[in-house]
Amino acid sequence: MRNLFPRFFKNISDINIPKAPPIPKRIINQFDKNMLINTFNEWNKRYSENPKSFSNSLDENGNPVSNYGECCAIYFQKLWLELLKR
Repeated sequence: MRNLFPRFFKNISDINIPKAPPIPKRIINQFDKNMLINTFNEWNKRYSENPKSFSNSLDENGNPVSNYGECCAIYFQKLWLELLKR
């Protein structure tokens, strides 16, 4: 089983990530692809540095975790906000 999202996202109801401020469409169009690339690269970097901090994408029966997409989206938003602040 591969670890793909952080362990602390197992309890989604405990997560409180602030909403990002609205971004003008011209900025979204200009930076969307670069932000996606940078966010995926940051995710990969963090996973490479500490794979044990990420949880399994499969449950104990080998089935996909039901909230995997939601967990990844929340973590992705967190990374994106961090990258925007840099």
